[in-house]
Amino acid sequence: HERLRMIVEKIYKGRDNIISLGLIADGALVDISGLNRITLQVGELLVDSAVHSGALDWTTNGANGQLDVDIADISGLENGQFKARLIIYDATYPNGLVWDEFQLFVYRG
Repeated sequence: HERLRMIVEKIYKGRDNIISLGLIADGALVDISGLNRITLQVGELLVDSAVHSGALDWTTNGANGQLDVDIADISGLENGQFKARLIIYDATYPNGLVWDEFQLFVYRG
């Protein structure tokens, strides 16, 4: 897969902003619709699709490689700058595959 290394994203707590990430491998968007879980580590906070329903949506546009991240209302999300680590899970990666890391700024809405 190709790294998200240059990506910087912003979250505004309490707002309706959704981050849409494209997951790319070999220069093309990857069909992620077959994943069974995704986690996003933001500082000390672990956002887990198995716990935070609707926060990480890969079913709506996952066939097109799109992950929608809607975590502005997650309890425990602190203001600040963080390295966010995206981990995907499926039958091939039952223990998770670290897809990449990116910079995430969290602001009070």
